[in-house]
Amino acid sequence: MHDILRRAALTALLATSATAAADPVPSTEPIVSPVPLLALSEGKLMYVDPGGARAIVECEQFREFRMLGGPEKGALKREAKPCSLWNLVVHPSTGRWAMTANISSSQFGNKITHVRLSGRDIPTPRITPGGVNKSGDFIIMGDLDGIIGVTTGRPEAWTDNGVFRTQSPKQFTEDGSRVLLHTGDHSYLEWWSWSFGPRPQGIRVLDRNLQDSAGVFPVKGESRAVLRQKNGSVRIATLEPTGTHPWKIGPPLKNVPRKGMLVPLLVGNTVYYYREGHFDENRACDESKPGTYRRLDLRTGKERVWRTHDTWCSTGEFEGLNTQRRTLYFIEGNTYAGGARLYEYSLDNDEVRELDIEAISDVLDISEDGGTLLVRTGQLFQAYNVDTGEVARVALSEVRSAAVLNLRH
Repeated sequence: MHDILRRAALTALLATSATAAADPVPSTEPIVSPVPLLALSEGKLMYVDPGGARAIVECEQFREFRMLGGPEKGALKREAKPCSLWNLVVHPSTGRWAMTANISSSQFGNKITHVRLSGRDIPTPRITPGGVNKSGDFIIMGDLDGIIGVTTGRPEAWTDNGVFRTQSPKQFTEDGSRVLLHTGDHSYLEWWSWSFGPRPQGIRVLDRNLQDSAGVFPVKGESRAVLRQKNGSVRIATLEPTGTHPWKIGPPLKNVPRKGMLVPLLVGNTVYYYREGHFDENRACDESKPGTYRRLDLRTGKERVWRTHDTWCSTGEFEGLNTQRRTLYFIEGNTYAGGARLYEYSLDNDEVRELDIEAISDVLDISEDGGTLLVRTGQLFQAYNVDTGEVARVALSEVRSAAVLNLRH
């Protein structure tokens, strides 16, 4: 499965398995957090800190449908439900944020007519005026006072043919003036830079022909990233710092095969990545040739294995990398069966340690200083202190995305 689709598949499966296991019990706990954060929960963007919580954005989507049977057969009905909010990113020092609201296309007589963002009605893109709606993502931007701008993004990202295309914010430029996101589907991805403001304007910074559909993983604070290309080559891209010009692409790296290279992260002159193990003709893992975690020095061309993934041949995305603390996080084990474990790798000490977090599902964010991880453990959303090992529950339900703030007034 393509790297960039793994987290979407994992999130969907986790949501399904959690629902099947037990209905969530509404919490009566006060909603507080040991660190200031933003989180997407039940159609709301929530701000939470040690003093409490408040909703910054409330989003509802409205649909029309006709009854297909029963005494009300043929009657036109209308209903509202919380929006499907995803892909939250923040500019930690200013509190600026960006996210998406996903809209499904009309089907089986259902039609999404509009969304309501904090009291503001926004119509969904149509196939024809007054006709059925398309499927796609609204890109929404704002700060701690509320919404500042909304855009439908790229027209080709809204579809009516069953092909799902995403527009996913990934990070802000260093000054917070633009948002970098990727858009595409299983066949292509390209990167765009959108201005932060009431009328966001987009600039394409990486063409779809310069990367394959497995994605690019720029590390926050780094000016370069690894590109894997359809022709089998691996190159280095230099990100333009203002977000207003295309990235510069370097020559192919020598003796660095694309095949089997998963989730490459570039820090300084070192690439940290996972190399797939060997699969037989039936795509079963040959446990005698498992996957490996590696680091490649771009200056010398030397590569070495720093961990073997025993009995496994593939992995999901790395959970994150913090350049201040110089630590990389990854999960091993079965997240669905509750047997997954979270590990921290020190880039400097070249050591791996297991973190004591039970039933880990994923890491949603790492604070700027690397001291706090926002994690999901089953149906719980928690803040984990990396230094003390303390875990604090944040009593929000169905958290899909979250980020730590480091506000500087």
